[in-house]
Amino acid sequence: MVSDMFSDQPVTYQMSGQMYISGQSESPKRGIKAGAENTLFFTTKAVEHPAISVSGTRVATVAEWRQGQNLTMQLKNLADQNRLTVQVYQGTTTTSVTDLLASVSGVFDFNAGIGTYNSQKTQDGRLRLSQAASPGLYRLVFTVYDGETVQMEVPYWIIVKE
Repeated sequence: MVSDMFSDQPVTYQMSGQMYISGQSESPKRGIKAGAENTLFFTTKAVEHPAISVSGTRVATVAEWRQGQNLTMQLKNLADQNRLTVQVYQGTTTTSVTDLLASVSGVFDFNAGIGTYNSQKTQDGRLRLSQAASPGLYRLVFTVYDGETVQMEVPYWIIVKE
């Protein structure tokens, strides 16, 4: 869970530059040199961004989902001020489904259809649906908040067969 684009290690960039004074429509190099050539150093700081990886069973019958299917959650760099929730939506809609989940790896406390991560619990590696589960396409959205600001959302799609 390391990004090639945003390093989690400090990186130093070095650039050389020369300033010129020129007219608006002229090429800068046709202008007058303004000072000596300088080297600029830019160093990024090490940043530990929150990361979530969710994998496991994606397709099962209603009965199999009720018994529980494999679900692996990897969480990295969640700070104390971060809050992790999970919410379920019907297919590609924004319609929230409040009675589908019975347990998400045993580490979410549910209230009105929204599960809030409880770090005091131990993951059991199972996704269980409630007795209200019916066939369809569902989208679990894991959201990391910093205060009230959404830092990231991770969708996890499941299919419930008859």
